[in-house]
Amino acid sequence: MKKWFLLTFLSFLSFMPLAVAAKFACPVDANDPYAVAAKVPAGKYKGMCLDIKTKRSVQILENNSAYMVVTNFYHDNRWWTARVPKDGIKDTIFQIALFETSVPFIVAAHTQIRMIFDSQNPVVLVPQNLEDQKAGVSSLALTDVVYSVEYIAPPGVSYSLLKGQFNKLGIVGRFLSMKSRAAEELKGDSKEIIKQIPLDLSSSEKSAFLENAMLQSERMGLKEMYNTVQKNCTTELFTILDDSIKYSGRVQPFGIYIFDILNPIEKPSIKALTERRIIDKTRTLPTLNDELKKVPQACRTKLSDSVSYGKHVTFLKAVLPKEWNHNFV
Repeated sequence: MKKWFLLTFLSFLSFMPLAVAAKFACPVDANDPYAVAAKVPAGKYKGMCLDIKTKRSVQILENNSAYMVVTNFYHDNRWWTARVPKDGIKDTIFQIALFETSVPFIVAAHTQIRMIFDSQNPVVLVPQNLEDQKAGVSSLALTDVVYSVEYIAPPGVSYSLLKGQFNKLGIVGRFLSMKSRAAEELKGDSKEIIKQIPLDLSSSEKSAFLENAMLQSERMGLKEMYNTVQKNCTTELFTILDDSIKYSGRVQPFGIYIFDILNPIEKPSIKALTERRIIDKTRTLPTLNDELKKVPQACRTKLSDSVSYGKHVTFLKAVLPKEWNHNFV
């Protein structure tokens, strides 16, 4: 009897932090009008605050035939509001980032899509945080950005294939600079290898992908759960691709099957891209690792091609909150 009571009491104590955390409001930055507090919607960590310091979904402020204006674009450790031209995408690249896991014999990977914009029609950023605006942070133009669907979790909860499979992680569609994403993936002694597959998409298909990616990110918000097999980085990318492209024949929806278990992302992704006939076979690209090695250390900010860019941001004043007082360059 005493042993049963002790085990029950210890079990109760182990769940106390989760129960207590669920009752508290999540902290947000009062200086950022688009910092939305969010909690894990289900599973073991249900009710605990999500870590939104570097991961957020976008909110669409404007969507017309020429461009979109979205919030929560991440670049250089700051949040920005971005004006994204629909006809500005010069290149789309399917990236496969191979990484090590604690599960033996499995080749794990993350996928994302890199979009390179024309330098004459770039993504324009204005600072989103009121403190950044008061400090005079300049508007910027970028040509190298990424859409990446990832896990999101409470602070201190790391990713694993098993956590993802057993309802412990949320999911988020991120929109950020290639420079910032590369800094996350290749920091320190990272052993990630980021392969790059050029895509053969028409201008209208590139525009449709961009719009559908932003719509997906906003729709998911921070309200849905990640699943290693059924709802992950790659399933969501192919959902967008299939909604954006008119194929000449019927294609199978992307899926991960039991025979893919040892290579669940890379191999099925290449197979799916091949079946859809959207790989640009006229060129090959180096890994992002090798691409960066060719750029001198002093010039590596060129990866994002960011510059002060004041003349194209006046249009944003119509859709941004009236209380904002931007110091446009």
